[in-house]
Parts: sequence; structure tokens; C-alpha cells
Amino acid sequence: MNLAAYKIWGDAGSIRNARKRARRSGDPVSRIMPPLQASRNSHKTGSRALTSCRNTARCSPSAFRKRPFRSTRLRVPLESARTAETFRRPTGEIQTTFSPSFVQHKNAGPQPGDHNLPESAIFKASRIANSDNDGWLNDHAVVVDTGGRVEAVIPSSTLGDTSGKKTYDLGDVSLLPGLIEAHSHVHVSPDLDGFANITTETDDRMVMRAVGAVRKALLSGVTTMRDIGSRNEVIFPVRDAIESGVIPGPRLQLAGTPITTTAGHCWMFGTEADTLEDVVRVVRQQVKLGANVIKIMASGGNFTPTSNPRMTQYPAETLRAAVVEAERLGIYVVAHSHATDGIRNCIDAGIHQIIHCRWLSSDPTVAMDYDPEGAARLAGDGTWVDPTIGLSVLGAEARAAGAPQRRLHWGVSAARPSPEQTIEVLKDMRDKGVRYTTGLDMGMAYADYDKSAYNAISFVESLGYTPWEAIAASTSVTAEALRVNGTVGSLRSGMIADMMSVAGDPSEDIRALASSTDVVKGGVPVKLEGRALV
Repeated sequence: MNLAAYKIWGDAGSIRNARKRARRSGDPVSRIMPPLQASRNSHKTGSRALTSCRNTARCSPSAFRKRPFRSTRLRVPLESARTAETFRRPTGEIQTTFSPSFVQHKNAGPQPGDHNLPESAIFKASRIANSDNDGWLNDHAVVVDTGGRVEAVIPSSTLGDTSGKKTYDLGDVSLLPGLIEAHSHVHVSPDLDGFANITTETDDRMVMRAVGAVRKALLSGVTTMRDIGSRNEVIFPVRDAIESGVIPGPRLQLAGTPITTTAGHCWMFGTEADTLEDVVRVVRQQVKLGANVIKIMASGGNFTPTSNPRMTQYPAETLRAAVVEAERLGIYVVAHSHATDGIRNCIDAGIHQIIHCRWLSSDPTVAMDYDPEGAARLAGDGTWVDPTIGLSVLGAEARAAGAPQRRLHWGVSAARPSPEQTIEVLKDMRDKGVRYTTGLDMGMAYADYDKSAYNAISFVESLGYTPWEAIAASTSVTAEALRVNGTVGSLRSGMIADMMSVAGDPSEDIRALASSTDVVKGGVPVKLEGRALV
């Protein structure tokens, strides 16, 4: 008898009967008893029954279709709410390095159950990025050990005896560390229907969408991805599936649901928390569910009609409480803010990273209220900024190709910053020493999951980066921002062998980075010569 049969129950004696059936069929009782008991208990707790009753035969699917808005409470499937010891087995771990005030957190890499475990291998290429991601090593090879880590990067002519090692001669390609994408929402459709979909689709449909999204990202060359805003019910099971080898995808660093005010930015897939105490509780809850990072909405945003991008959502004291609690638990906080007042609150609160950072004026008739002194404080404090400028480039290209214009948010329609104003401010911030991470805002209109290279493209074409500076930003620099630079982001001895190649030379033409030829995750090829292997 399979697990699905065990889930059809209804009488008081069903648990006892399940035990008997399990013994007769040979299925381990422990695999089914916790879900049965949890579902049974949930029917005794009033409104909490909706969390677990979808696992039983008492609730019909139609009952859930009538409830499109379900993401404002802390819900997660039973499987993902269980302890990390049961569902996360970090063997080939990716070690997150924190500052001394932080503890260490592990995120699983290759698993014992993977069908394609790493083996001793050699990857040869005409050009391989050096360990600093600022130049090529010509005609070199990356030697990978059986643990999926880089053993050495050496000239091909010095390889010597290669017996016992599988050799991949990738040919005339540029081999780089895997791209690191720091801003995604994998359950959102990257088109103009995104808001409609997110407010009507079931969690099951979103999981299916997310599975396709992470595969697409991996095959484009993204081997590490941070998702900073997806439903708990969707993103944690997707990470579990990747880590246990069920589906292909990048290594994921997750926030789960973002923290927002009632009706605030992304309320439809966030957790609403209005008071300081509520915010602290939600920080703890997200960590309990397995979050590597906390995402909080310091201002309104363009995706949400009930929020105002020009106005703050939390005072500095509440943001500071989130930072203190996250640091106590060993993780960091990223905050969304378009508004100048929200950015100032983030600076005062010690937020670790700011998303967008558009300096919108609280006066709806004034486009921007840039604060150069605030920018200098960001630089002095070492606060990272994700400018999401690649999203703007993709939108401009789409409109130039005839795609429809996304309707402007009512909060910015009266006085919208011009692209030139935005670029001028971002350049000045960089001149003051502000460091930028990649972050496409994947899931927003036109920001598809295979477009991470547009981070580097926009840094070169809009912000004046050199191609090598942009390549470093897309690899080792963003790895530092995500606190995983001790394990990914560069090709040197001891690092996890995450790699991607392109046919051209991105140091000459940064747009070559947009077409991956080969992708290797943890020493295992997932794409070779343009052909997907997963």
C-alpha cells in the first residue's frame, strides 16, 4: 500500500488502522504516522485546520480554489516544517562564513541520494578565469576531486598521467565560476500577468512553476541563487528537493516569505507583521523554518497596488529589532526600499543589504530625493546595495521590441525618475564607495530565470564597470555579500567546483555571458556543448 492510500482517513480509529496496514504492507509506520497525527490535530484547532487539512480526504480541492489569498500566515507543508535533521542532510555542505559576531550556517550540497555524484575529473578549456576573476589563464585545466571540489587549476601541459580521472575537453570556451544570482522570486511568472497569477494560483501550481524556474536558472549558468521572497509553502520544499537530488537547481539561499505590514508590499506572499514584537516573532519563525536570510519591506513597492513606494512601512526602531534578532540567530537582513526615508531608516537600523535604493521623494510631485550624505554612510557602514539595474535594461529592450509597457504604480506616476537620473545617482553612490551585488529581481516582468547575465551586462553598459569588474560582481563579489565566498564564487583549490562556460570572450563582449555552453555544479556536468543533461 502506498502513502497516498494512508492519507485517506476519517474515523477515530484510522491511526490504529494505519499502523495495521503498514505492518501488513511492509511500509515503515514512521513514514506516515506524523503526517496523520498532525493533520488530525489540526482539525482541533479552529482556523489552523486550513494549514494541514489539505493532506486529508476531508477537504476537497475546490475548497482551496475559493481562497486565493492565503500567504499572510506562517504556513509551510508538513514535510518542510519538520526538523532539519530529518529533511536536510548536509554532507557536501556549502559553508557560509559569517563575521565573528555570527554563527556558522550550513546549506547542503551534493547528497548521498544524488544520481550524479561527483567523481575525479578534469575540465580543460582555452580560457579559465583566474582566482581573482580579473584575467584569463590560457590553456589550463580545472582538476576536481571526488568530493566535487577544485583540487587544482593548472596548465593543461602539466597534467601528466590522467588515468583514473574523467576528462572533459570543453574546447575554445571561456570557463568561469558559476554565476551567483542574489534576487529572485521563483514562484512568480516573469510577465505582465505576474500579479494576477500570484493572487489566484494554488501553491501546487506555484511549486510547478518554481521547479521550472530553478532548472532554467541552473542551465543558464547560475549555480547559487538567493530567493528573497517566495511563499514558505513553495520555496522550502523546492530547496529540499534540490538538496536531495529530486530536481535540478542551483544552491539556494532563502528568506521564505518577506516580512511586510498589513496590505504592505508583497502582502500576497509575505507574512504581515505590524508591531516591533510581531516582526521579531516572524524573524524567529522564518529561521525556524530554515531561512538563511531575512527579507523585510522598509518601504512600499511597485508590484503591490496597496502599498506606496514613496512611503516607509517600518520605523528605524522596528528594523533595528529585526537586525538584532537576526544577528543573534546567525543570519543577516536585506531590506527592500525605494523611498529615501526608508533608506535612511535602514541606515539607522544597521540593515546589512538594501534592495533597489532608488531614493524616491515622499513628495509625489518630486521624482527623487537623493541624499549624498546617506550614500556616504552606506559606504562607510559597508552596507551592500542591489541596484536591480538589469531589470531596467531588460524592460527597455522588451519595450523596444514591441512588448507592452507595464502600468506605472499610482505612487510614482506623477513624477517618475528618468533612467538618466537613476544611473547618475547609482554612479555617484559607487564613486562614494557603495558596493553593489547582482540581483535581477527575477520573477518581475521580463526578468526571466535565464537572464542573470543581465546583471553584468547592465553594470558594464549602464554603470561604467569594466567587463572583468562585472564578471567579478556576478561571481566572487556577490558571493562575499551572501557570505559564501569561502566555498563558491571563484576557481581555486578547495572551492566547490561550480562552473559555467560561454563560447565567446566576455572580457571583450560582456553580452557573451548570456549564452552558456557548459554548466557544472559540484563537479557534475549538468549541461555540455549546449545540451542539457538534467
